[in-house]
Amino acid sequence: MNVVNAHRLMIDSQKSCTRFFSAFSTDLRMQRRARLLLSSYQKTADRLTERS
Repeated sequence: MNVVNAHRLMIDSQKSCTRFFSAFSTDLRMQRRARLLLSSYQKTADRLTERS
């Protein structure tokens, strides 16, 4: 597995955890943070895709 694929796999697992918190957390701050993290992960994934 190369570095880019490893990073993508890590980002996908982080997205899954973040989606869980966004959907099931009753704390509004946690939901907002989860949504912000999702957009951050997507930007990182896009940058990795551009480099490869």
